[in-house]
Amino acid sequence: MPDHPHPAADGAGAAAGAGAGGAGVAGLATSVWLTGQRSAPVQRRGRYLAASTQHPARMLPAIAAHAVAVYTRPGDLVADPMCGIGTTLIEAVHQGRDALGVELESR
Repeated sequence: MPDHPHPAADGAGAAAGAGAGGAGVAGLATSVWLTGQRSAPVQRRGRYLAASTQHPARMLPAIAAHAVAVYTRPGDLVADPMCGIGTTLIEAVHQGRDALGVELESR
C-alpha cells in the first residue's frame, strides 16, 4: 500500500453526503473524481494526435492526471502495462514523473 494520501483524504474525492472514507450508497464506500468537467476533445487538445482517438480503449486525460497526482510523486516511475494511446504516460510526464508503457493493440 503506497504511503500517498487517499484521493478522498482532503475531501476532494469524496462524494456529496459521504465524507472522506465514509459510506455512500447502501453502505458502500464512494469516491468521485471530478474529471469530466471538460469534454474529451478539450482535454486532449495540444497533447494528443487526432489519430489517437481511433484506439478502442481511450481514457479521459483528467482521470489519468488525477491518479498520477494522487498516487505518485515527482520523479517516480509510472508504469502502464496496457498503455493504449499513452494517456497515463503523457499525463505522468507532464507532472514530472518518468513513464514506461507497453501496448499490444497495434492501433
